Amino acid sequence: MGVTVNRDIVLKEYDMTVKATWASTGMNSPTVHKRQVGTAPVPEGSPEGTVGEPIYVYKVSCVFEYWTDEQARKDGKKSIGSFKTAIDYDTMPETGIYELLYNNFKKVHGYPDPDAPVEDS
Repeated sequence: MGVTVNRDIVLKEYDMTVKATWASTGMNSPTVHKRQVGTAPVPEGSPEGTVGEPIYVYKVSCVFEYWTDEQARKDGKKSIGSFKTAIDYDTMPETGIYELLYNNFKKVHGYPDPDAPVEDS
């Protein structure tokens, strides 16, 4: 699974710029981190010492890799750059974590329709 891109990647060690036309998560797995961000107010009339329910945020993230083209990715060549995308949710997403990440990646990269299907490879 991957997405067509048009991005210039600066390779500082070689003092050159390379055009990336393909991005995917490659061998990178998405991660989900649950973090407490607060506590809900205690309902009025609750017994003294009652603590409100914890409020959590779920951060879904993954590193996308860039290749010069789709074939370079299929051939197992080294990526030429990377980009980490992350999304916060109030509840744990129940479906399609990869789809959520790809849609966010496309949105950040200026796709006119971030909900367009991702290409299988």
